[in-house]
Amino acid sequence: MDIVRLKPSQWLQWRSRLVSFAKRFGDRRLTAGGLHALQHAGDPLQGVASSTITVAIAHEAGKLIGFAFAKEAGEAACVIAVRPEARGHGVGRKLIAELIEACDGSLCCFVACDNAASMQLFFRAGLKAVGLHTGPTGKPTLRFETDGFKKNPDVQQPSLPVKEANAWQSPC
Repeated sequence: MDIVRLKPSQWLQWRSRLVSFAKRFGDRRLTAGGLHALQHAGDPLQGVASSTITVAIAHEAGKLIGFAFAKEAGEAACVIAVRPEARGHGVGRKLIAELIEACDGSLCCFVACDNAASMQLFFRAGLKAVGLHTGPTGKPTLRFETDGFKKNPDVQQPSLPVKEANAWQSPC
């Protein structure tokens, strides 16, 4: 298996293939926002510079087996998809490692709490869950970050509603 980082000049020729791959192998777990960012990344009409996009692909014997995409080091979008038969073999971890390296050690991603496989992937890749908010589908969503994540002051972080301690009740 080889991991290759796409150059900005290669992105537009790969974009439609990766969108199709994500829809086919994303197990309906990818957010509409993530897919939209993937579909329109690097599009001059969207005003998005390809320099804010990082894409790594994994291939074996000429076959695409997975890819990882980050826009603005994951702040704007982070999408990872791996063929089912290639899962559990370190493909996702290697793709995430490539994104981290390309983003100078700074990567974040948002994962719905009911997506145990993706949470496990990010934990195994060394990211930490640092926040919890309600995602775009209304589900509790964890924010994962690398230790070296540099927060962008222009991006507003989701805030959590604060509950008073006496209002909380144990589910047990």
